[in-house]
Amino acid sequence: MTRIDTRRPPGYKRRPRLAFSIPAAFRPVPLCRDEAGARAAVRQRAAAGPAPLSPENEAWATAELLRVGALMERTGLIYSASCFGRFDQEVTMGSVTLATEPLDVRNVGLALQGIEHVLRHKDSLDRHLRRLDTALGPAVLAIEQRPAGVRVPAEHSPTGADLPIPVGVLQAYVPLPDGPPPPPGRSGRPCLLVVTLTTVSLHHWAEYCQVMADLLRTLSWR
Repeated sequence: MTRIDTRRPPGYKRRPRLAFSIPAAFRPVPLCRDEAGARAAVRQRAAAGPAPLSPENEAWATAELLRVGALMERTGLIYSASCFGRFDQEVTMGSVTLATEPLDVRNVGLALQGIEHVLRHKDSLDRHLRRLDTALGPAVLAIEQRPAGVRVPAEHSPTGADLPIPVGVLQAYVPLPDGPPPPPGRSGRPCLLVVTLTTVSLHHWAEYCQVMADLLRTLSWR
């Protein structure tokens, strides 16, 4: 496991920074704003990986880089990394992001109820919700397996037609009523920490669940 110490949250000239543990196979991802750039970055990273990428894995990794690029543009993204590695000698791919969003309430119980309500009525996806404790406080965990989370475009598909790819998603929503510890003389600002883990390697679902559990267990402000 590698201990990560992120950059400072937006608006803070000095500490604190968010720290957590994650497997060493996860490496920070570049900012990509278009599909061509994202695909080139994926191929460059894969060239140093454990095995050539299948069209399905390349399509998922490209889509993930574009998603992360959009997050960088519109949210308080504080960390993003991807894994092109192995579990038990099998090739595996996963992605992790940590971001903050504004929060309107300081009451953690009300925040958790509101998060659950929004997630239950957000869309038609089969999403399972549960409460759990993290090192920074209680959270809502959303568990999804999307049958067509990503599509391989026809021009990159071995079948010559668009190919849907199932994707597994874990998202933890951690209300922080006082936000990051504020600098001296300033009051804390409530925010929501969102930790997202996605993978196309559903045969390694249990291993990625453990990655998420370890990350949430080791969260801390520095």
